[in-house]
Amino acid sequence: ARLERSRTDERPIRLAVVDAGGTPEDGRDLARTLRAHEGFAKLPLIALVPFVAPIEPDAEDALVGIVAHLHKPVRRAQLLARVRTALGLAPLDEALSA
Repeated sequence: ARLERSRTDERPIRLAVVDAGGTPEDGRDLARTLRAHEGFAKLPLIALVPFVAPIEPDAEDALVGIVAHLHKPVRRAQLLARVRTALGLAPLDEALSA
């Protein structure tokens, strides 16, 4: 429901943080489902992955819109940094000094 509302909402969804579950395939399946919705084909995704999963997105991740991985449990500073990067914003330390 939120996906549908965001297309006409004053504050559209610009990025999604998704729990990739137990395997990278789980995250890719979820990414495919999200990006199949009209208006979300280019939605950047940050995947939360188990600590044992690779941290760098691969070519298949890129195809489904996963722009970054974060190991669980997630540190707030790391999440904020990845979100800012995915949205094309300056790193927080640069933004605060501007």
